Amino acid sequence: MLLIVNAGSSSIKLKVFDGSDEVAGAAVSEIGPDGHRAALAEGLDRAGVRIDRLTAAAHRVVHGGEGLTATCRVMPDVVSAIAACVPLAPLHNPANLTGIAAVSALA
Repeated sequence: MLLIVNAGSSSIKLKVFDGSDEVAGAAVSEIGPDGHRAALAEGLDRAGVRIDRLTAAAHRVVHGGEGLTATCRVMPDVVSAIAACVPLAPLHNPANLTGIAAVSALA
């Protein structure tokens, strides 16, 4: 199953797909800057999705600059590129990076 994550500064939204079928979704709001990992776990729990059932995750990132213009695998260089674009999306990219870290921590 595929986890889609939209991590914001005060909320995290997720959807889970099995093939092309959306099978679950959840949103957790009013989270603090350090609460994304707990909010992600709570959202998966609300949606009834076990982390061990997930095979991949995708993240919505607001700004990847000129170097990240298409879908790509999140690797350390991609995280660095997103971080370098924080000045272009200061309200969004830090939360996007926190969401990426939260998924990585739960994996």
